[in-house]
Amino acid sequence: MATIKIVLVSEFRIKSKNMTIKQFLNNETFYKCITVKINWVMYTDNNLVNYENKFLNERFTLAKYDDSSNVHVKSIVRGNLNVNYWKNAPNPHSSNFGFPSCSSTGKKILNTSPFNDPPDFGGAILKHYHTKTIEEFIWKIKRGPSETTNDIPKSYFKIKLNRFFLMNNKTKQKLDLIKTRLNKYRYLMIY
Repeated sequence: MATIKIVLVSEFRIKSKNMTIKQFLNNETFYKCITVKINWVMYTDNNLVNYENKFLNERFTLAKYDDSSNVHVKSIVRGNLNVNYWKNAPNPHSSNFGFPSCSSTGKKILNTSPFNDPPDFGGAILKHYHTKTIEEFIWKIKRGPSETTNDIPKSYFKIKLNRFFLMNNKTKQKLDLIKTRLNKYRYLMIY
């Protein structure tokens, strides 16, 4: 696997082990594409409970290829485009201006949405560590949703924890940590 010195270092993986991101994108397959849309692959908690000071790709190795969120993409957009196109972009995941787009294997994508369904995992993937460990997930949800500055809605914890357990195994150790760390919200949990 190539080490890539860009924002997506911990996430981006090219299927060919002897290829850099520059080599990957310079493949003639992508010459016709202004945007290359690369699908997420969700990763589980590897049945780990607590944070460890190691790289994400060392701690979390179990991919969940059948997760419905894997239709999401992040886009790599060719440079030298008119910057005015991007001033009012509706989201950071995909262009909305009809640029020729393709998947990580060069397959033409006709939509302008931040999704590629069915996902194409053949050329490259973006490893998405959404939950990490239950300890880290609790830290994350205690911050609350980014759009909320007031009290966190009580339903938020229940929704997020349900999502966590859709991706990861439910164990007594994880449930005990939830009860300990989120005790003031315990009455919301239905475990």
